[in-house]
Amino acid sequence: MAKGRGHNRKKDARRERADRRAAERRAGGQPAAAGVGPGAGPGTPSSATAATATAVTTTGTPRSGLAALNGAVSNAYRAWVADYGRRQAQAMAGQFPETAGAPSSDAFVLAPLTTRTVGAPGGALVSVQMGLPIAQTRGGSVAVAPDRLAVAALRLPDVDSSDAMAALGLGQGPDLAQPEALFAVQLPAERMSGARAADALAWYLARAVEAGDADPEPRALGEAAAEALALLRPTLAPRGIRPIDRALLDAYEGYGADADEDVVPLDIQAAPARGGLPGLPPGAYLQDNGAPLAPLLEDLRDYVVGLWPYEYFDLAGLTGDAAAADGAGRAGTLARLADVARRADEALAGAAEQEESMLASEGRPPAWIAQETARYREAREELRATRVAQELLPRLGPVLFDLEIPPADYAPPGLPNDDDDDDEKEDEE
Repeated sequence: MAKGRGHNRKKDARRERADRRAAERRAGGQPAAAGVGPGAGPGTPSSATAATATAVTTTGTPRSGLAALNGAVSNAYRAWVADYGRRQAQAMAGQFPETAGAPSSDAFVLAPLTTRTVGAPGGALVSVQMGLPIAQTRGGSVAVAPDRLAVAALRLPDVDSSDAMAALGLGQGPDLAQPEALFAVQLPAERMSGARAADALAWYLARAVEAGDADPEPRALGEAAAEALALLRPTLAPRGIRPIDRALLDAYEGYGADADEDVVPLDIQAAPARGGLPGLPPGAYLQDNGAPLAPLLEDLRDYVVGLWPYEYFDLAGLTGDAAAADGAGRAGTLARLADVARRADEALAGAAEQEESMLASEGRPPAWIAQETARYREAREELRATRVAQELLPRLGPVLFDLEIPPADYAPPGLPNDDDDDDEKEDEE
């Protein structure tokens, strides 16, 4: 049996909670996700997905204008960004040409954290993105530029109805032109504390293009960015540049405001399902507080018997003789329980990676992926919450019960494997 009886019910309930949180966030004054636009161009993940995703809920009173630039960035968000950047760098590695000399420090591909697609008065479609600059290192590898953020503006190609589906990431238009890079700048990330200012700059450029205050061409966008930086990050602006009127930012409602898709909030507390967590200790690392193990092992067995983790983790061997666990076999039981915890942690990490890849292939935005896979991170943190066996056992049952995706090496009992099929064919011959 590969999944528990309540699998679908739990998944539906999880999505209902996400929808309810989104509704509460919109009712509380937070901006709802706008309709999405075309993808952002070469080397960037498609941002063209129906904006049905819900961001991880945030806390605090909504602020606007320059006040929206203040706020903490959680360590969980930093861990998520590091994981996201690493995966995007791996995906983009083939897009950098091989060069004989040292790579240019100005050449990078943007992995967007926020995207805003707007139309200029003249009809041009411009995508303004803020995200992680991914560049080629001196050693020839591809990685995220250390502690940097970038803002870029791209003029999207004119598309007719036949290319519209391709522009939305729903098909491949063989003759679809590539976006034209209009403007790009790198800024210090300051351990992601500069994310709000960088996003405010991207928001301002998008609004300026949409209102006709900045033409969609390199010089005009460069001047507009310099004037905005003189207000947002005065130390980064060229000398002699007058800052924009601060009233022009009054409508900015915070990180990700008016973005094409919901964004992963800077105060996210459940980040990424894989990565950012140390491995569980080797050996028999669990401590024994002297309390009986037998009733706890029986509860664990009753929790997962009949589900695939029961066979995969050989819980029959762990819980089969619960009475012996409080006698001569106590040390062996503790060692076996530690091994089950480590294998469960590896299974959770693998399931998270598989689900993240599946959602990314569907074009889901990062906020959706973070929301859908947060439960894996929470489960892995449960396994790390204690090193006392009697405290771990009550946590282990729910963790294994909620494991939905079996590892690749799991073979359901009663199903023949390939070797069995080969033996049967030889017998027939």
